[in-house]
Amino acid sequence: MRRSRAAVIGWILLAAAALFAGGTEYALQRDLRQAATVLATPGAPAEIRASATYHSVHAERQRRARWRLTGHGTLGVLATVAGIAVIASSRRRISTGDA
Repeated sequence: MRRSRAAVIGWILLAAAALFAGGTEYALQRDLRQAATVLATPGAPAEIRASATYHSVHAERQRRARWRLTGHGTLGVLATVAGIAVIASSRRRISTGDA
């Protein structure tokens, strides 16, 4: 029973890593595209331009930090490696007959 739990945890880690890293990157790209569209629109109200500038600077800062220790890229890779290790560990226990 433990080996199947380990495999489930491994697959959950893999799915969570993909959703976290991919979703964060997608959201940052979306924010940058929206800000570029607003800033390129002539006659946009000053409040909207200020908000777009703020959000684009914040998104760009997050994007530059993605490969730092706690960035979404690094954490996504670590979770992927951990998920693969847990799945491989559970398969090895299954093939050797260890419980």
